[in-house]
Amino acid sequence: MRGLKFDKVYTSDLSRAFKTAGYFLEASGQQLIPIQVAELRERSFGIYEGELGSDHPEMRQLALNDYNYIPEGGESIAQVMDRVAPFFENVLKPALLRGENILLVGHSVSCSMLMCVLEGLTWDEWDGKRDCLPTAGKALYHVTAEGIARIS
Repeated sequence: MRGLKFDKVYTSDLSRAFKTAGYFLEASGQQLIPIQVAELRERSFGIYEGELGSDHPEMRQLALNDYNYIPEGGESIAQVMDRVAPFFENVLKPALLRGENILLVGHSVSCSMLMCVLEGLTWDEWDGKRDCLPTAGKALYHVTAEGIARIS
């Protein structure tokens, strides 16, 4: 992504995403202020928030494999999709179609669901590609009126 200039930066409203965007912008010499949005926030695991998945293997299995499973006090993958998809359609897509370059800094589930939207995949289709975006990984897309293409 060296040499790419961004017009806007959106991050989740969690501080670690905002800080990551700041590090990237500083290293690339860009003077943008990230816009924090709840739509990119990581999935809430409710009463399991902050716990190790290995300490709760049954919940972890359900949380990773059942699109509609809601941990007590948390949210399902489907609910994450319900907040990410409109954010793409109403905010990101219009800006991208105007030719703007946008940097997004989010989290595993929110970014995965955004990638489903971009690639037109269902959860079942995405499930087999789950490891294609590792922690601190990147995905680069080109969005035009003709379509969406993943570049890297």
